[in-house]
Amino acid sequence: MANKRGQLNCSKNSKNTGYGSCPLDWGLFLGAFIFDSPRIFTDAELQDLATTLNEAATDDAKDARMFPIHGFLGPTDNSEAVVTEKFPYGAEAIVRDGNINWQFQFKDGGACVNNAGRTHNGQAYVLFYDRFKAKNRLIGTYNPAGLQTIPLQYVYFAPFKLNDGSKSTGYFVSFSFFPQYINEEVDFIQADFDLSEIVGLKDVKVILNSFNQNTGVANVTLQTDCGSNNIYDLFHDDIDENSFTLYDEDGVAVEITSVVGVAGNKTFDITMNTDDFPNSGTLTLSGAAVSVIAGQGIEGYEIGSVEVEITGSI
Repeated sequence: MANKRGQLNCSKNSKNTGYGSCPLDWGLFLGAFIFDSPRIFTDAELQDLATTLNEAATDDAKDARMFPIHGFLGPTDNSEAVVTEKFPYGAEAIVRDGNINWQFQFKDGGACVNNAGRTHNGQAYVLFYDRFKAKNRLIGTYNPAGLQTIPLQYVYFAPFKLNDGSKSTGYFVSFSFFPQYINEEVDFIQADFDLSEIVGLKDVKVILNSFNQNTGVANVTLQTDCGSNNIYDLFHDDIDENSFTLYDEDGVAVEITSVVGVAGNKTFDITMNTDDFPNSGTLTLSGAAVSVIAGQGIEGYEIGSVEVEITGSI
């Protein structure tokens, strides 16, 4: 039937309340996967959920990457009460549902995870997971194209709470979002593995110890951002000139001719092609893409960057 001007469609799409022998009920929420950008996982991607999530957690592009956080402990539900309006004659109407505001305490990763999480504070996107009858369910919101991340008003990793002798150091993360995403628009898939096995990448700092612009040799230390663990012993046989990129201020690539481990102080000598140097300016030495270094056996890490100054004519 054709629509007519001025005609309202006042029909209700009410659902029935009957249920079968396997009703949906939520268990304990144990973790979350945070995204800086929205993401939809298609049915095809969900067929191999472990591979899909591992690839998302190690995506070369940070704005597309998934950031896991596990080990939720005591939850606090600070959700708003339903917002109502009272009229002078005594009638009352519901204006809107209150926003959902959940806070979770966690200990896994401690200050490392909390400090990293604080770089994501603000508007973000999330998938939660729960545990019910020894099974994990990955929980998002419905989209015809697939399982969609829940858009957040904000995610907030709070400054830690002091260990006072009666309570351990407190790390807390809060999520705020509109209630429909986790209620009538909720969507989920049951995992056949423990979702806490999906882990995030470890950041590696590049520390510049020395640089000789005449020879093009930079000596660097590679250590984890949290814990300051030198990774030389783990990967000195794997790291080579393909583990890094080097660009000048104009985005022009500068060749790295060799990378040699220095066993005595567990550092690396990186030799650059001086013929490619600009007369002056800054070179940026960065780790290669996550997928590149993973292919070299350096899995679970992302190497950062450091600036190298060229001063005057060489």
